[in-house]
Amino acid sequence: MNPIATATSDLLSSLKAWRLWSLLGWLEIRQRYARSKLGPFWLTISMGVLVGTMGVVYGSLFGVKLADYLPMLAVGIVMWGLFS
Repeated sequence: MNPIATATSDLLSSLKAWRLWSLLGWLEIRQRYARSKLGPFWLTISMGVLVGTMGVVYGSLFGVKLADYLPMLAVGIVMWGLFS
């Protein structure tokens, strides 16, 4: 079988199993933050603090409006977190 066809088939079967990998991800987050009172929201809070702090600091350094810079920074940091 063609390697590209095999890779495409594997990718499509992985995308069809989205319930499995979303459940596994959610269970890992719940297990990691089981003893925390904030639980899985700790990830959101820490990401918000990081984006807010970096937005204010870099926005003032580069002389960019926060309303223009913050959404792009937030999307970039979230995507970086997903891919790393």
